[in-house]
Amino acid sequence: MDDVNQPLRELFDKIDANALGAMKDRREEESLNLDFKRMDPSGEPTADDKKNLREAISGYANAAGGIILWGVESKAPEDRRDRSRFQSLIPLTDGDRAVVRFQELTATATQPPVSGVVHKAIAVAGGFVVKTFVPASDGGPHRTNEEKGQYFRRYADAFRPMQHHEIADMFGRRAQPRLELVTAGMQFNQFFGPGRPRVTTILVGLRNTGRAVARFPKLVIVPTEGTVEPWEYGIDGNGRTGLPRSPRSPGSNDYHFVGSANEVIHPESTLEVSKFGLEPSPGGGVSFEYKIYADVMRFVEGTQKFSADDLKEPPKL
Repeated sequence: MDDVNQPLRELFDKIDANALGAMKDRREEESLNLDFKRMDPSGEPTADDKKNLREAISGYANAAGGIILWGVESKAPEDRRDRSRFQSLIPLTDGDRAVVRFQELTATATQPPVSGVVHKAIAVAGGFVVKTFVPASDGGPHRTNEEKGQYFRRYADAFRPMQHHEIADMFGRRAQPRLELVTAGMQFNQFFGPGRPRVTTILVGLRNTGRAVARFPKLVIVPTEGTVEPWEYGIDGNGRTGLPRSPRSPGSNDYHFVGSANEVIHPESTLEVSKFGLEPSPGGGVSFEYKIYADVMRFVEGTQKFSADDLKEPPKL
């Protein structure tokens, strides 16, 4: 899951019967990322339910993503200066049926289809509520797949047809790369250098999960526990690295690998950057922070940890 949709997906995964009860108690408002829908209690979508599903998938995918809760009454108060709020549950008698039918309908709900949509049933008193997660998409715009289909977008607490200039802007939107750290190829019983103890080595790389080529990629490794050093023999035993290593600044303990215009990472491809030697701290393990950059890509950072047991050679069979 990419960094744009991850927080919303984590919120989606936490919604259960207790969370629904809390929403009801505080009269949760509909918002940019949250929508409440009634549907036929049987769990079999009606024509209106199908229309609502198409508009919601189009509207959230063309905006910031969102969550729909099916089986919730949210009749707007008479004063429309206030948003629609969680009023009560109208449970479905067959949540599994609704999930299966929504999954079938999702594949053809929009053009082009939106990938990553998830439907799940939640057991509540008297039946079920179905929750739907729609990720923000960089593959749009997405229109409802019907005669005279429209491009919808989520505005505040409602789905509304997009204006011509908004549609034109989305068609011209540039796809972006998404780089993530990958580690693989752990090897044991290799010498770090003369007079040094045997250590474990691991290959560190960058994988592009986005839809655009990653140009000018950069990886920064900052050791935080134990010893983390580039392996002197490189990736192939001849000292080669996948990205050129920049000189370290005086007093700095981080490692920079910076690509030029000649180093690119294509979508669904992985670039091996460098092999590192890892030595755990006394009584501890190894950890390092990392930072990833590329042209027109949002900055990514994180932490990689290995316990002392992770770095032990497994017994030979």
